[in-house]
Amino acid sequence: MLIRQKDAPIIDQSKGKLRWIVLDEAHSYTGSTAAEMSLLLRRVMIAFDVNPNKVHFIATSATIGEHKEAKDNLKKFLASLAGVDTQQIHIVSAKRNVPDIPSVNNQPLNQVKSLENLAQIGAEELVSPERFQALVNHPFAQKIRQQFVRSSDNGVVTRIQSLKELNEFLKYDINTLLINSDKKISNIDYLLNWLDVCSNTKHKDNAPAFLPLRSHFFQRTLSGLYACVNPNCSGKHNTPISGIKNNGQPIWEFGYVYTNQQTSCSHCQYPVFELSYCDDCQTPHLLVQKGMVTVGDSHKTKWIQFNRLKDDDFTLNRSSTLDEDEQIDERAENEDNANDFQPMLLLPIWSSKHNLVKEVSDNELSYLYPSTLDLDGVEYTTKSDNRVEIIVKNETAQLPPLNYCYFCDNSSPKKPVIRTARLGAPFYMSAAAPILLEHCPIFEKNTDSKPAQGRRMITFTDSRQGTARITMKLRQDSERRSLRHIVYYNLAQRFDSSQGLNIKELAELNSLKFQYEALQNDSSASPMFKDLLEDKITDYENKSKIQPPALKWEEVIQSIADHPEFKFLSKSISKVADINHIYDDFQKAELLLLNEIAYRPKNANSLETMGLISFNYPQLDKVNIDKFTEWTNLGFSSDDWKDFLNLILTYYIREGNPPKLKTPNK
Repeated sequence: MLIRQKDAPIIDQSKGKLRWIVLDEAHSYTGSTAAEMSLLLRRVMIAFDVNPNKVHFIATSATIGEHKEAKDNLKKFLASLAGVDTQQIHIVSAKRNVPDIPSVNNQPLNQVKSLENLAQIGAEELVSPERFQALVNHPFAQKIRQQFVRSSDNGVVTRIQSLKELNEFLKYDINTLLINSDKKISNIDYLLNWLDVCSNTKHKDNAPAFLPLRSHFFQRTLSGLYACVNPNCSGKHNTPISGIKNNGQPIWEFGYVYTNQQTSCSHCQYPVFELSYCDDCQTPHLLVQKGMVTVGDSHKTKWIQFNRLKDDDFTLNRSSTLDEDEQIDERAENEDNANDFQPMLLLPIWSSKHNLVKEVSDNELSYLYPSTLDLDGVEYTTKSDNRVEIIVKNETAQLPPLNYCYFCDNSSPKKPVIRTARLGAPFYMSAAAPILLEHCPIFEKNTDSKPAQGRRMITFTDSRQGTARITMKLRQDSERRSLRHIVYYNLAQRFDSSQGLNIKELAELNSLKFQYEALQNDSSASPMFKDLLEDKITDYENKSKIQPPALKWEEVIQSIADHPEFKFLSKSISKVADINHIYDDFQKAELLLLNEIAYRPKNANSLETMGLISFNYPQLDKVNIDKFTEWTNLGFSSDDWKDFLNLILTYYIREGNPPKLKTPNK
């Protein structure tokens, strides 16, 4: 506003009227940032023609501290920042309002109520005066509370406790209580159950819980998976990744897997490289970077871990092709990666010999070539006992190494199809948010027209761009869950619960089968009786076949348009609908449904991939292959042809990529 000419009228009309200036996160103003802010504030007061003594400065921070020295330093800091006297600075601190409760006489822990008995008092009720009083009278509950809540000269205060430290402090009491418990449970789980009961018990609505607890959980993000290059690594022996499949393929073709980066294997000392996987076939690859080393009189290639940023003094803050931490959707990726620094790939040896999608032509031999690596990652062309075989995918291939998979023919000229394993903050936030929202109060008004029935919570992140992206993803996920609920619920309503066999009929069916099998070897048995048994068994088996409910496409669309949540859902596609001149609710509902199920994602959740619905194409039932001799000559049946067409429709036509059929030369 100070430098934009169009804002000058605002400042002119506001001269002498500035009364309040708020500085958030005051603790962050240090060094040059504080000097710049101080000069900026003085320019603001000159521009608005006000005296600093007439302006109220408010500085907020959650990390100021409670000690007198910290408060004195804060006063001096704010006075110099605002250009006023320290006498004008007043610090207002907030304290948590936690009431004190009377102490109790220590009773022997083997004579008090068990946790199970306490939890049954007013079970499932947050407000329970009786359970609250029982906790007040319980010595162990009091002892837990005293670790978090203490009385001091300034009133009742709270302090932080780690679960590990709390368990260590209370372990003798916990062991005593567990002696009298029928449940086999660990000390940590038992302590967590106590914390649940204590923090979910109030004596009245507006009062704090017996234990005013707030938990802080720390989740480590996954910045990659790493694997030893040695397929015979001793670290994977007797683990789920050891062993051989029926076709001779190793269950896992590399060595031990690590969740943290390290350069060499702790078990066999061979090099460790970052894992990546093909989007389609999920075949693992190892990311490497080419280096050179002198061995004797010759120069050798040495494979080292891929460095995400190319060493370039003139490239600053360059984003890496492999940084998928904030990937929002598998179809919404950065497609402009042609100039990014690409790694080279090491391919698993068994799959490279048996599972290539096509034979490698002569002009592709330089792209894939066999090699051996020693303990230092140095490449050799000859085999040896202290070297492992590997297939190298060279950087000279027509497509960048990450853009083509030789195992399934998956390719893209613009975006990587081979990706690293990354679970960043957006992934964990999007997974945790729905669970956290379930425990938030429902909004009082118009709950059906809002996502999550109007439940609200506040989240924080250090990334502005990440905040915007995850907010959009959370909203999209909420919309998709609402739509999935509507479709699945309407199908479930059509389910005939009378289908299937009850317990009595199932027992009778088993008895009939037993009798029928016994009569098969009895030559004196009446054929008529056998036929009667067979008919009864057939009737029961037909009844046991449960027919899933089915809805026509139009019926599903109408159920969405008639649902109370449609008002909320329709807002998400309003712009797309307006562009396409769609104003009818039925057409908007169809647009929503198409957005969810027209495309079947390969690596994401949808109604179809989660197994909640399936598509039925009625026209396929009318297909007749009597004259399709080419198909029947191959030994395939009519059902095989229908299944084949179903696959084509599901995985190609609906995806918008119809298969290209080559006409044989005649």
